[in-house]
Amino acid sequence: MFNKLSNKELVSVTHDLAKTLGADTPLLDIAKLLAESATRLDVAIARGNELQRKVEDTEALMLAMRDDSRESRSKLELVTAECAALVNYIDGECYTESKRTGVYTCAGINKPASPATDAMVNEIRAEGVELAINYLMNKFEGTGHIGVPVMALESLANQLRADAAKDGE
Repeated sequence: MFNKLSNKELVSVTHDLAKTLGADTPLLDIAKLLAESATRLDVAIARGNELQRKVEDTEALMLAMRDDSRESRSKLELVTAECAALVNYIDGECYTESKRTGVYTCAGINKPASPATDAMVNEIRAEGVELAINYLMNKFEGTGHIGVPVMALESLANQLRADAAKDGE
């Protein structure tokens, strides 16, 4: 009887029953109404808890994405600064004038260091190596002949990342 009511109707009936509760109210009706109300409340609480967990997971993901975005922006700013320095350094024909002597020399001789750019390029290379590892593992899965090449590629990716960390300092 009560399980066919909507939640709003069930709440309304429960309030009405509470107002008119007296000695002549059948106990079986009260018990059924309370059981149905409790069941729906349990379901609503479980759904609310699930939604709260999803909100918290989403917030954590957004914070992680914000941190990743800040890190990426920081790396990009370093690379942009290096790029600007390189643009200022290299003349149109790849010669630069010494501010001290006024003599033009080949720009490649005293090329400024670009550690942030080198670190970013090495990180991108390492990601490419990881893509190759995944490709090989999927392509040759179950053959038993993939372990050594994968280990060699993993070593290469680790070396690139180590070089990236060294270059980025």
